[in-house]
Order: sequence, then structure tokens, then C-alpha cells
Amino acid sequence: MNAMTGLIHFVGYQLRPDLDDAKIERVRSGFAGLVKAVPDSSLLAIGPNISHSSFAAGWDYAAIVGFDGTEALQAYIAHPLHKALGAETSDGFYRTCIVLDIKTGEGGAT
Repeated sequence: MNAMTGLIHFVGYQLRPDLDDAKIERVRSGFAGLVKAVPDSSLLAIGPNISHSSFAAGWDYAAIVGFDGTEALQAYIAHPLHKALGAETSDGFYRTCIVLDIKTGEGGAT
């Protein structure tokens, strides 16, 4: 990811209490496979929230994907594997989900 013109795609989840490990692994694998399929993207982090901050309470799991630019993010969102991942997560993975797209470099973080 080029830090001068990049984007960060953050997806945070409040997980369902009855979630099993197999579902978590399918979601992790889904993110990894999607990033492999989309040029100019990289999986920066995925996993459980370990923050002790009161602001993080209830947010259990997150994925962070980096992109070299808006075209890569658009390709990621439009990719059939993204639609499959969305179906996997909306089918019993989370109670609540938040998605943030943040510019990095010029026009973003300084």
C-alpha cells in the first residue's frame, strides 16, 4: 500500500454470543481470499479486539484492509468474493457492524 495515496477499510463487529470457531475461520479466510483476488489491496490485520478501553467495549472483532487508492477499494467492494463474504457475515456472524473508509497520506492522516 502506498502511504501517500492510500485508503484504510475498517470493518468492526459486535459478534453474536452463540458464534462458533468455524464461522470465525470462514470469515477470516474470506477476507484473506478477497484481498488475494483484488490487486493493490492488503490485509493489514484481522482478529479479536484486545483493547481495554471503555470505548471499545462490545466491539469484539475487526478487519483492516489497505488499498493503494479508490480504484482498488471499488474493485474490492464490487468483487463477487466481497458479496460472498457479506453473505457469510450477515448470516449469524454479528449483531452490529461498522464500516469506515479512511484516506491515508495526502488528504488523510498527516
